[in-house]
Amino acid sequence: MTTSLAAFTLFQKTAAPIRIDVAARTDDTAIQAEVDYWRDNIGAIKNVDAFVEDSRLFRFAKTAFGFAANENPDSVLALALEGGSTSASSFANRSVDYRIEDMVRNFAFAEFKTTKLSDPAFVESVVRRYINKSAAADAPTSTIPTRTDTQATYFLQNIGRVESAADLVNDIGLYNFTMTAFGLKDRARDTALIQGVLDGGTGDATDLANTLQDPALYDLAAAFGFDNGTDRIQDPRFANSVVERFKRAEGLTTSTASADESKASAEFRSMISKVGSVDDLVDNFKLYNYVMTAFDLGGETNKTGLVRKVLNDGVLDQDALANKLSDPRYADMARTLGIEEFGLRNLRDPAVIDMIVQRFERVSRENEAGEENGAVEIAAYFQRKAPTINSWLEVAADTRLLNMALTALDLPAAIGALDLDRMIKTLEDRMDIADLQDPAKLENFVNRYLINSDTGGATSAGYSDTSMALSILTASNATTSGNLYSLVGSL
Repeated sequence: MTTSLAAFTLFQKTAAPIRIDVAARTDDTAIQAEVDYWRDNIGAIKNVDAFVEDSRLFRFAKTAFGFAANENPDSVLALALEGGSTSASSFANRSVDYRIEDMVRNFAFAEFKTTKLSDPAFVESVVRRYINKSAAADAPTSTIPTRTDTQATYFLQNIGRVESAADLVNDIGLYNFTMTAFGLKDRARDTALIQGVLDGGTGDATDLANTLQDPALYDLAAAFGFDNGTDRIQDPRFANSVVERFKRAEGLTTSTASADESKASAEFRSMISKVGSVDDLVDNFKLYNYVMTAFDLGGETNKTGLVRKVLNDGVLDQDALANKLSDPRYADMARTLGIEEFGLRNLRDPAVIDMIVQRFERVSRENEAGEENGAVEIAAYFQRKAPTINSWLEVAADTRLLNMALTALDLPAAIGALDLDRMIKTLEDRMDIADLQDPAKLENFVNRYLINSDTGGATSAGYSDTSMALSILTASNATTSGNLYSLVGSL
């Protein structure tokens, strides 16, 4: 019989990785060094000022989002990050440079503080961007222009001549390029509506862009700003930002899906781009189940009313439902999708889509492993969650995390029935929660769990679950941590 430890080792070799394999993407040691520094230090950042002050981290982020080292003063980007992007009047949304809005929305300091910096999926999404940008900068220039190059060149050379919305709509090259860039390719034939949206702008509540309640159309009207003249589209930075949008819409600035990507993920990528509301997401059975699985909520799919409320509320308001729930998975989903905070922009962002796909692929592999060996599934789940765990209270709030911790620490399941304060104190006496941030200690912890799952741990040495729990409580009441260790041996 294969041991749980051996089965887990095999799982790690075949599962979708939590962290992307940099070595598989580049053999540049300088890039590897920057990636390592980013991974090791970004989680310690407490605010925007600290982020900017660490010039190495901030330079990494700037590169990842397409900025040259000397482009855009750090103070300007810091101002944008502080202001967020939920308000139409924010610096990020008023900027003609799409990269600023992209960076601000992804980090979301104003909306979620530093929460995203401890999310492994987000951290790795920035790594992926950095590697792609670094590789593109080092790649030799092709002497034969691609179709995309030709389209982009035409747009850059001619957009400055446009003097009205009609000019844009009547130039088929500019118009089709623009519609693709703003995710409106399937509505390109509706030229009368598009011209009306562009002519009206967004300044008045009765403008088409506002009354239609279509985020993509609003985004288009706000970006071009024809209601305020043509000053914006005369700015070369605006033209470059539209080209960047086009490349992102065509999937040219992110890595392509791997050959073995599941059919479910391919369908997800296709369906998510058509979502126009929370109801659209929840009412699409395949899409809804995919998203719920990605956020470890596959067993909660019957709670559609709760999910609708969570996603519509978002997490900015302290009274939002997600913030009142003891289960952090719902807030995680609401924060990542960001529908209340950012409309549908996150659902159109290739980087966010990639994060969700990565989560789904990983969770699916964990579930498959669990069909063969439940301990492997729990260990993989704990390993994935560990980078975001900051207290034993967080562990206690998650049944799977708690059960694994009790087993790994040779504590009986009966400890889980204690009042919360006594249970937390018992766990704290056994292990410093900060040890989970040390890769070597985390590996030892996971291995201890896998071994104990097979052998029964301390209870196999003659202690019943109940008698051991009573002994631990006695030791705790005597406030002698040494007695606790003497019961089962130190770790």
